[in-house]
Amino acid sequence: MPALPSRPLLYTLALPTLLASAIAHAQDNPAARTLDKVTVVAERASTATKTDTALTETPQAISVVTQQLFTDRGAHNLQEVLRYSAGVTADAWGLDTRNDATSVRGLDPVQYQDGLRRSYGFSPLARPEIYGLERVEVLRGPSSVLYGAGATGGIINAMSKRPTFGALNGEVGVQLGSFDRRQLQGDIGGALNDAGTLAGRFVGLVRESNLQTDVLKDDRVYLAPSISWRGERSTLTLLASYQHDKTGSSQQFLPLAATLWPRPDAASTRPPSSAIPASTASTRVCTA
Repeated sequence: MPALPSRPLLYTLALPTLLASAIAHAQDNPAARTLDKVTVVAERASTATKTDTALTETPQAISVVTQQLFTDRGAHNLQEVLRYSAGVTADAWGLDTRNDATSVRGLDPVQYQDGLRRSYGFSPLARPEIYGLERVEVLRGPSSVLYGAGATGGIINAMSKRPTFGALNGEVGVQLGSFDRRQLQGDIGGALNDAGTLAGRFVGLVRESNLQTDVLKDDRVYLAPSISWRGERSTLTLLASYQHDKTGSSQQFLPLAATLWPRPDAASTRPPSSAIPASTASTRVCTA
């Protein structure tokens, strides 16, 4: 008596037939409807070519984080904007109010804003206000042909909000959050004449907030007016911004005095370096 085929084999042979029947039923079903198009990524970028080029036509590795995306994520600074971007370590050094320290492909990137370089080596800088940005682009890999001497890992280019030539519209918002965060923000813009050749925009923000580090503030006043003129073949845009921050360094390193050494006002004298075992000193520093 010949052996009967096993059940797994029968299931394997019957699966394509069942799928084909389901697809044909869905196509013939009059109640089926087409879902609305959902765009989850940006479609164009300018950092890789310095032109408005579709991402599908850009032969370089580039990521674009739109304003809608990082707003939905609840980002508060540029480091948080770059989270989840491929090849980027957004919080390379943790909380750091001195600048937005990140790494791209394991190397320190060069930061640009609106195509202009804003960082030269490591130095405390005014961190860009992300409410005034419409997108952030990350170009991975060397790009000296377009930007001159820079980082091998890549560059970060933050693009400011620009006027639009549609109807005048805007928004006003309030933020409340941890560490007594209170923020009032507004964004208004649109066409300024009937001909549609002149448009303006004004972005403003006032914030009072503390930080997770005691005593430090995260207060800011940000004002950014802009105006655009559109001709037959070209567009001229003028951008301006004013930013005033009240904060301090979040890098709270522990001093040698009163940690590894006695306090300066203590009766005992400072011990020689040989009196501190290397392993003990290393452990204490790492713990701090």
